[in-house]
Amino acid sequence: MKKTFYTLIITLFAGLTIYCATSAASDAESKIRSNGELSRVRLRMPVDVNGRDLVSKVFGFIESDSIASEEECVAKCGELSSLLPSKDEYGLWLEKEDGYQLSCYGDSPEVTAMARFDDENLSGYGFFFIFPYTDTNRQQVNMRQSAFTGALLQELNDFGLVMEGAQDSVALFDVYGKNGNDSVEIRLIEEKSAPDAQFDFDSSSLSPLADENGVPAAGRYVLILQIEPGAQAPAVGQ
Repeated sequence: MKKTFYTLIITLFAGLTIYCATSAASDAESKIRSNGELSRVRLRMPVDVNGRDLVSKVFGFIESDSIASEEECVAKCGELSSLLPSKDEYGLWLEKEDGYQLSCYGDSPEVTAMARFDDENLSGYGFFFIFPYTDTNRQQVNMRQSAFTGALLQELNDFGLVMEGAQDSVALFDVYGKNGNDSVEIRLIEEKSAPDAQFDFDSSSLSPLADENGVPAAGRYVLILQIEPGAQAPAVGQ
């Protein structure tokens, strides 16, 4: 599953050319166990979250200002949950295969979350909410993701996070704003399944209702939420 996010990550984070995740941080796990912290009561999956959690907490449950390094993030994740994120050269990852799940607005779509670090400082984190559809239920799934996305945008607006539309984006929609000192971007894309049943995350190939032969296509909607602490949001109109 992780490799299917290859071009999504390129779209979000410039300069990435390879994504090949390795297993989690065993050193951090050993430290947690030696401190006896794994005996604490942990969060159960799915974790109930809201929009404010998503734009202020890594993985939806770790306060972004409470971690000063990648190692500390892994330790905090193990302390609060039974999960330990996978790690590669681009950051830390939690996904369905790890047992990771969030519940938000009465729904629990499949989700992958990531956190990246520059010079051991948190430089960005985000979520990929996935809404797959078959060749027969695209409309129903579109309604589901629309309800989820609309509820998220409404909540962010209600607590004062004003979003502006990004221009020249190939996404179905792409909006950005500021939450305190953090830059927030929300993007929705739709991807059609390739003939080999793998998903081609080329943002230039947004899925139509049917393929070139008029056959309804399977695919998925992916709602991408990206937060960059201390980053300058794009100027309006850019």
